[in-house]
Amino acid sequence: MTRIDGEKRLEITLGPERTRQIGRLSVPVTDVRLEFSGYTEAEAEDALKLFDRMFQKGGG
Repeated sequence: MTRIDGEKRLEITLGPERTRQIGRLSVPVTDVRLEFSGYTEAEAEDALKLFDRMFQKGGG
């Protein structure tokens, strides 16, 4: 997935899905890579904080 906003570009790449075993619990896991182009360091940090907030799971 790629998002382009003027000169800014955010590319999101998903790795293969795998399963993490925690005791008797199996949890699906996928690595996510975010690549920022045209962002200042502060803008990239803000975008990453927003991304983290939007994808938090609250157990319900």
